[in-house]
This record gives sequence, structure tokens and C-alpha cells, in this order.
Amino acid sequence: PADPMRILVVEDDPVSRRVMIAVLEQLKHSVSAAVDGLAGWEQFELGAPDVGITDWMMPRLSGIDLTRRIRAAARER
Repeated sequence: PADPMRILVVEDDPVSRRVMIAVLEQLKHSVSAAVDGLAGWEQFELGAPDVGITDWMMPRLSGIDLTRRIRAAARER
């Protein structure tokens, strides 16, 4: 089996978020989660995950804007 990945799930719907976390943890990945885009950005700054899964439309910061921030930060590093 492949090595486990560090995955950040950013989803404002609590049911969808719990389902994704449960599936990913069953696959033995390390999962952190955030309830909206801004909280996702804060989680990203604590330690960049290997993979991010984000909702498209969320309060405070959309998934698109979150992805743009992450890409810009990656270019700077």
C-alpha cells in the first residue's frame, strides 16, 4: 500500500465533511479539517498538507480563493 498522506479537508457542510474524513481515515491517511476557507488557510499555514480537498462555495473565503492563496504561497516558497 502507498504511504499515508496528510490531507486537509475544507468543507462547510458538516455531514459532507464527516463523511470525507471517515473515508480518508479508513484509507489510513492523516486528515485535518476546516469549516470554511479562512479556517482552511489557517490550517494550511500550520503545516502544508500533501493534498487539499475543498468545497467550491464557502463562507469567508471560497474554495477557489483558498486555492489561489495556497498556489501563491507555494510560488513564494
